[in-house]
Amino acid sequence: MDQSAVIRLFIDWGFTRLKLWICDGEGTLLCEQSTYTATLAKRPAFYDSRDLDQVCMIIGRALHSCLPAKIIHVYTSSQMHALAGSLNGHSDFVSTWNDLPIQPATADSVLVKDGIPVLNSMPVNKVIHDDQALLLSSSSCSRSQESLNAITSLSSPIGLLLHRIFQVPVPCSRSWWQSTCLPSDYLALGSLDQTCYLSESPLYIQPSYARRLLGIDSLIVIYPEVGDLQALTYSSVRQCQVMLNLGTGSQVILPSLSVSEAMPYFRYYIHALPAIPTLSHVPCGRLLADYVTAKNISFSILRQAMDELTPAHLVSNCQRISKTLLCFSGFSFHDCNYHQHPTTTLSELASLNPDVFLSLWVFQYYRIIDHFLLPLLGTTDFVTINIVGDLGGLADSFSALLFALLPPQFQLCRLAALTLPCSLLQFHVDSAPAAC
Repeated sequence: MDQSAVIRLFIDWGFTRLKLWICDGEGTLLCEQSTYTATLAKRPAFYDSRDLDQVCMIIGRALHSCLPAKIIHVYTSSQMHALAGSLNGHSDFVSTWNDLPIQPATADSVLVKDGIPVLNSMPVNKVIHDDQALLLSSSSCSRSQESLNAITSLSSPIGLLLHRIFQVPVPCSRSWWQSTCLPSDYLALGSLDQTCYLSESPLYIQPSYARRLLGIDSLIVIYPEVGDLQALTYSSVRQCQVMLNLGTGSQVILPSLSVSEAMPYFRYYIHALPAIPTLSHVPCGRLLADYVTAKNISFSILRQAMDELTPAHLVSNCQRISKTLLCFSGFSFHDCNYHQHPTTTLSELASLNPDVFLSLWVFQYYRIIDHFLLPLLGTTDFVTINIVGDLGGLADSFSALLFALLPPQFQLCRLAALTLPCSLLQFHVDSAPAAC
């Protein structure tokens, strides 16, 4: 390896896997690693300090694998709607989207905060104000409302890990922090030992400091943590009028629309782009995984049923059976609205044959597009759609079925094949080109 070369380390921490890629300055993949989070934490919904020690060890080894490069660029993305920080001044934690607050919301209505639907698992619902203190309400961490732990610092998830490794506050992007629905000044909560700060600019760790701390004689450039949604979709979202993300929770992203009273949901990307209307928490990957588990079938059976499903059969199924897919908080295609509480049960969905279940799953995307984009058909000759995410090999069949339902004005721009590292790098090149 050329010692003068820039080596790029990409880290993506999702709910199921921790993924790392090491590339050279030309973008050639040198190393790739994937670790299932079930091997890192007793409950991947909530990481305690011991769990985080294991994750830090993996990242530390990856940094040493970049040697003898003189410059190491570190790019990170993680699951949104997580909450990280320290409890009682000494115990670090990461509470993911799957970790519920002790007392979930009783009302079914969903508020909107800075473009985000405030669903039960949002971090804002797990932070309790008590006099001058903030307390963590976590079903995985706290036994009762009377035993809540005091939050002494807050952070993004990988920001917390890098703070543990480098012992300095690290940057977090607006695109990630938005997903918490918390005020940005909460990042300064532990001002004496701040973990993370809001910035779109990278942090430079000088070689002398890295050598003394880790034995790494390299300039280390840490770019602000980005939400996994933005990291995966950035390079494609500007090339279409509609984007369907079948991964990272599933979203229908609508760059052709503007944020408005009728469309108050949006996500930030880079400062040069306006906020982009986004419908999130559409039942997808988690729903499919729960379905095959509840039905006790393999995913290959679901994939075979998807390949054999025809547009005519899909339409017939949806005309015969009208059933919502929302067995957890999220967006329902039946009324094109968010709900705090399930509108069906997993057992009810598991009672459906795979072809019927898949018909309803595909049809929900048609229904959402039809509801929100119908006005566009009178102002443009065609509407381009990008689809991101392979979803275990279902994406091709999904695409064919969906476009058989849509009017001919809708055109598939492409099944986006750009990898997360490439898209994440482009995000930072456009956000801070001089640094990259």
